[in-house]
Amino acid sequence: MNRKNNRITFDTIRARGVIMVITMLAVLLLAGLVLWVLNLGQQVNHRVDEQHVADSTVRAGAGWIARSLNTVAANNADMARYIGLINVMDAMPQSADFTYRESESMRQALERQLSRGIHTQPSQLDQIVTDNFSRMLDELTGQVADVKSVDDFFKSVDVKQMTDYGRNGSIWQALYALDELNQGIMDNLGTMAQVSALAGGRADQTVGDAAAFMLPLAPTLPHQRGSFNDFEQPVLDGRLPPQTDDPVINRGPWDAVYGWRDLQSETSGGTFVPGSKQVAGGGNPGNPLSRGPGGGGGGHWVGQTTTVTSYSTFGPQSWMLRRLGDYNYDHLFHTRYSFYAHGITKTKSDYLWPRGAVRKVIDPDWRNTLAEAESIAQAGTPEIHETAYFCFEIKSKYPRDDARFLTPGTWALELEENDGINPHIAIRRGWVPLRDDKKISPDVWRYEWEYSVFYDNEIGITQQMQTVTNPDGTTTQAPLPQPVYRIDHFIFGGVNVGNDANIDSPYGGFDPGAADAPSPTDLDHGTVPQNDLDARWHYLSYLGVARRTDRPQAWESRFRGGRPYPNMVAIAQAKVFNNHSWDLWTQMWRAEMEPVSNYDGWVEAITSGSSNANVPTNEIDDLAQYLGAASGLAQITLGH
Repeated sequence: MNRKNNRITFDTIRARGVIMVITMLAVLLLAGLVLWVLNLGQQVNHRVDEQHVADSTVRAGAGWIARSLNTVAANNADMARYIGLINVMDAMPQSADFTYRESESMRQALERQLSRGIHTQPSQLDQIVTDNFSRMLDELTGQVADVKSVDDFFKSVDVKQMTDYGRNGSIWQALYALDELNQGIMDNLGTMAQVSALAGGRADQTVGDAAAFMLPLAPTLPHQRGSFNDFEQPVLDGRLPPQTDDPVINRGPWDAVYGWRDLQSETSGGTFVPGSKQVAGGGNPGNPLSRGPGGGGGGHWVGQTTTVTSYSTFGPQSWMLRRLGDYNYDHLFHTRYSFYAHGITKTKSDYLWPRGAVRKVIDPDWRNTLAEAESIAQAGTPEIHETAYFCFEIKSKYPRDDARFLTPGTWALELEENDGINPHIAIRRGWVPLRDDKKISPDVWRYEWEYSVFYDNEIGITQQMQTVTNPDGTTTQAPLPQPVYRIDHFIFGGVNVGNDANIDSPYGGFDPGAADAPSPTDLDHGTVPQNDLDARWHYLSYLGVARRTDRPQAWESRFRGGRPYPNMVAIAQAKVFNNHSWDLWTQMWRAEMEPVSNYDGWVEAITSGSSNANVPTNEIDDLAQYLGAASGLAQITLGH
């Protein structure tokens, strides 16, 4: 019995030894599996992290280049704006002075005549004419006050401190500063892009034994600095300089970004919706001041198809003058502020770039009495450049001698469809006398004439039909023309006998051809044209390269193997492009990630490219060797 028990005990012990061995082997296998999973997970996480580093590196570097190109483009556009501003701003003091003196003279002439009365007949008409001219006087008085405020402002400010080259004006200082900034940006573009790439990579790196940089090591972009005269087309036309301008590819910022366009279009189809009147035939006013039939009630078209056939652009100088013109039209419509601003600005612009006929600007000297004007006209000296009249026009269903004249609903102001200003000031060139037989009181004339309409709802003329006999003897119904009676009143405003304006130049002493004259910086379009994809890849594609140690977390001798390059490497590619206008005028440059392409080209770039002091030489050499060795594998893996 004891011997049997002893045998059982020995067998049990032997079995337990086998189990222990198996258990130990299982533990070792499990430990290896755990370490494999741990190291594999670590490597995957590190690979993802390192790809993020490569992405951040190339985004930062390419983004710096895109922002730099946009800065240069904005500076070029700003310099064009500043040149236009020199011309417009330098014209403002004279424009305000001329406008104020002229408008105040007109105001005094109208005020003097209203104090004497109009004296037209019948009395109801006299009241209407007087009331409307009085309204005009109130409007003109307010506008003169506004212009005087502007004139006083420019008399209190020395504009020449901003605009005059000889006085080193502040706008000129800004021009030179922007030019120098552009040169500095382009000269240091590659260095600063690499610095930005390194900073972007470091921001995402989590270990000390790591590196990241961008290829090319010293990015370059072929560019050239032009001449001051390259600003002519951008300033005056809104087009790029002749060597860059292209109606499809290089449209420039004024067109591509701001949409400063004048459209030419054709319309077809549609239905005409009649308006409040339809003119049948014009009359003969018998004087040079009366406007033709207006009223703005001629109807309009609906459902038309409009096709833009072409368009032209305009530049910053024209944009400024148009804004001034809009303000003049809306708020100073009895003055010629915009007229003087355009003329004086063009003269100053012509000192740089003469274009077209010289626009003669007269320093206004208005003589407001008819007797003096007639005396000057008879003597022939001084020269009468312009004649001004205050005009008020009404239309009526009935003639002035009809008992129903001026009954409610039978008369209205005659308004031009494009301005609608009534009464208004008419200024004509030279000496423009009116007929003595039309004079109704000193310095006041009345002209009466008529035209025909088919209907005019504003004055109670409805459409009437008439029977018309055709050549073949048949009859048809057709609208019947009906008369409209015009009664136009004119008050003498004065004659302008001023001398030619003395308009000085803000460019005195400036040499546009000087080497240091402010000039735009642009791409070298011969080297980097938009349609050359190889050139675009060579100069505007960038590769982010990131590496870090691939040391395993445990059991390094087993899991690291005998690889000669103890690092993992990630790459990422980005491009810089402008799909709006291929130039350094249009600030629409962008940086965007794209699939890695031309791997062998990148190997060539790192092995034979220019060095960069910000990237250690040993890093470049090691990575060049690694990327070159991985060339065959890269062609396969990058395609998936």
